[in-house]
Amino acid sequence: MHQFELDLLPGEIQHVGPFVSGEPLAVRCPHYRQKTLQVYSNFEPYQVIDPDLARDLDIRLCRIGRQKPYPAWVKIRPKDHLVLGSHQMPGVSSQIDFTQISSESSQDRRQQWIDLFAEVVLNTPPRVGSALHIAQIHTLHVNGFRSFLVPLHNHPLHVRICDTEIIQALEQEDHVTEIQYFESAEKLCRLWESFY
Repeated sequence: MHQFELDLLPGEIQHVGPFVSGEPLAVRCPHYRQKTLQVYSNFEPYQVIDPDLARDLDIRLCRIGRQKPYPAWVKIRPKDHLVLGSHQMPGVSSQIDFTQISSESSQDRRQQWIDLFAEVVLNTPPRVGSALHIAQIHTLHVNGFRSFLVPLHNHPLHVRICDTEIIQALEQEDHVTEIQYFESAEKLCRLWESFY
């Protein structure tokens, strides 16, 4: 794996001891491991993340993408309807932020966080011009989105962001149109702060 030379990043991503049986690959990163332990000490899988507690604990969401968010980046796709564990609501995938990018002023340090996120979450180098986008769970909540902790096998910090209007329509067995999905994406893409 990649070696990082930031003083606030570990010398390398390494296995630090057992986490769970069949340890998720992302947990090899000490930053991811530390955040995972914090999150699972305070939140239950497949439940809504309490926005006030998330704010108090400084737990935010993070996605990687182009430098400027756009609606197609957060539009619900067919794979976003898959049932994950006991979670059945469609939503946009994200990760709980395990980086410290929002406190960095140096472009080089920000790039190292982008590189680390891409390696840990995507298992690949980032695309040229990539950015990390951070959203406050409380801000999403106020704007009609709920954040559910929906762990994946290799990514225990995976979150699904669900639009309450879409959830209500589906619960009432109403058909959700492509226009409704696009309007939801337009609303969601404005709630991220970008770092590159």
